[in-house]
Amino acid sequence: MYTQCPECNTAFRITTAQLRLGQGRVKCSKCAALFDAISSLSDIAYEDHDSDFRSLPTLPLEQALPPPIEDGQSEKTGIARTPAPAGWFSRSRNFSGIVLLIVLLIIQVSRFEGARLVQNPDLRPWFEEFCGRVRCALPSYRDPAAIEVLERSLEPAGPQALEFRIVMINGSRFDQTFPRIQLNLIRFNGEPLAQRVFFPEEYFSGPGSPPALMSVGKPFEIRLEIVNPATDVGGYNFRLI
Repeated sequence: MYTQCPECNTAFRITTAQLRLGQGRVKCSKCAALFDAISSLSDIAYEDHDSDFRSLPTLPLEQALPPPIEDGQSEKTGIARTPAPAGWFSRSRNFSGIVLLIVLLIIQVSRFEGARLVQNPDLRPWFEEFCGRVRCALPSYRDPAAIEVLERSLEPAGPQALEFRIVMINGSRFDQTFPRIQLNLIRFNGEPLAQRVFFPEEYFSGPGSPPALMSVGKPFEIRLEIVNPATDVGGYNFRLI
């Protein structure tokens, strides 16, 4: 059988085994064009003055799947197969490797940057949607800087006690954990007198279950009773942490 390159019109001998192994695609040794040999297949030799098909040897079967043919080799063989496309197994293995790399990257980012990233108000909705799908739990949101203080006072609560009162509201976009309250008492001359940090479990120690999170837009009133120090208190300040 014979076939002819559509680019340079060079004719070649070709066997059925070569067509089957190459799935019909061959490479012209003269102009290096890739073409479908089946479309120009003929049992009669082409009458082409540029082709010496009578002296051109038939390509041996063992050369039907050679490595990429260099110019010198192509002149000897006259025909060359293109590499067969990767099979499903190879593509599947490559895809699995990519997925594994992505999973490892996510694990590394979560380990070193996860705590900071989930507290980012712009990224947290994406994390919440992701955890909703895979049924994971995010750490509670925490942003003391977004808590607004509506009222505050420090008043006597008896001969030996003072009461610190604060009304605060969560001004962030998410429900968050209640803050710790650092209360500082100051002398009249401005020097520090006493300091204490109150945790949520302390200022919600009364009867009833304390709220788990500080809801958005809802005011909360906190009253803290402290022992009146022997030295007169000249002032106070506090910080939410």
